[in-house]
Amino acid sequence: MLSVAEALARVLALMRPVGVERVALAEAGGRVLAEPVVATRDQPPFAASAMDGYALRAADAT
Repeated sequence: MLSVAEALARVLALMRPVGVERVALAEAGGRVLAEPVVATRDQPPFAASAMDGYALRAADAT
């Protein structure tokens, strides 16, 4: 049986970097970000949400 460290080493040895591409937001579903997204301003620009956050159901957003 392999140790966790040996199994991880084997997996990492087989990994290859993937490319980066720009796609429209409408085509970005199911993809992974290449870099962090940082908001440059608050939205909304005033305290409006009841608990300082938002929630949505995935079925309503697609």
